[in-house]
Amino acid sequence: MAEALPSPTLTDLGLTYAEAIPQQVPTPVCLGAILEEDPEPSGELEVESPGVDLLPMLHAFDSHFHLDRARRKLRLQKDASMREVEDAIPVTSKEYALSMSGVAVPEVAGFGEVGIDHTVRSPDLWFRQEQQLRSLLPCTRPRQALILHIQGLRDDPTGLEAYMRCLDVVRKMVPPEQKIQLHCFSGTEEVIQAWLTRFPNTCFSVSRMVSKFNDAQRHGVKCIPSTRLLIETDAPYYSVSPEFPCSAPHLVDHTARRISQIRGSSVCLGYWS
Repeated sequence: MAEALPSPTLTDLGLTYAEAIPQQVPTPVCLGAILEEDPEPSGELEVESPGVDLLPMLHAFDSHFHLDRARRKLRLQKDASMREVEDAIPVTSKEYALSMSGVAVPEVAGFGEVGIDHTVRSPDLWFRQEQQLRSLLPCTRPRQALILHIQGLRDDPTGLEAYMRCLDVVRKMVPPEQKIQLHCFSGTEEVIQAWLTRFPNTCFSVSRMVSKFNDAQRHGVKCIPSTRLLIETDAPYYSVSPEFPCSAPHLVDHTARRISQIRGSSVCLGYWS
């Protein structure tokens, strides 16, 4: 399924991917030893008084969600707007509420998601997945982002085998300058380096799965260059709280805050207008 964004959004994405984020903010007091002691977000981030060390700021927006599936999950009309999705999952605190409005769709910005999913047990399906991937890759255009879905075996949370297998397929059919988004990324530093070596324009999109990452995966999150890091909700999946029926783009802050804790940075939440 192709994903589309308006031209102003494409410009913003290009700037996000291409430029380092220079802003700095004071160190949040809840950081430090977070990886060893707190596997879940610890709540609001308080800011110390001026004079403490400054950390880079993490700008956050939702890079991947399924509007059609969120509508079905919330039992909304099939043409319901993003605003109606937000209204169906009300957030009372202004600190956590992000605003999104419907946008026009003048051109396709991404191609996907396609890829390899080895959570299915049958090797026959793996072969058919690769066949389909090879048949679709020639359709990718240089101006588009290739959005890849990659998941490993159920007993391999980092998905090392699947990421490397997909890289072997894609590298033979896609030019090195291709823009790539690794959707729902869960890999390690080894995977990050391998993809960036072959495809320097790869972005690693981290979802709410980050809350359950092991040590190797958390280290991987810290190793993603700031200009290559994306954040996604993958809505309607990965609900952030039992009180919400599903996830949605305006709840991306829950993922952003967890990533900022792992990376030792603060977070600046963005929104489409």
